[in-house]
Formats: sequence, structure tokens, C-alpha cells
Amino acid sequence: MKFEEEADLPEICPDPLPVIVEVLKKYTSYDDVAENLPDIQLIQKKGMLMI
Repeated sequence: MKFEEEADLPEICPDPLPVIVEVLKKYTSYDDVAENLPDIQLIQKKGMLMI
């Protein structure tokens, strides 16, 4: 299932971003983590998604 707000990123990040690790360490419940995870800005250019 694919949602309109989902996107495949053009690169693979082998290590988690530090900001994600901080959220996972700080919050213990699923709801708290979900509410505090940052979102990324995606820019659509010529059929490709850019961060």
C-alpha cells in the first residue's frame, strides 16, 4: 500500500540520523515517538525527489 505523502528517497542512508536517535532515546512510547519524529522537506524536480 502506498500513500500520497510517501516518497522513495534518492539515496540510502546506512546510519540513522542523529536527530532520529535522539528522539528514540528520549521518548519511550510509540505515540510520543510518532509525535516527535522530524519530517523532511521533499522537493519534486523533473520526476525526482530531492531532500
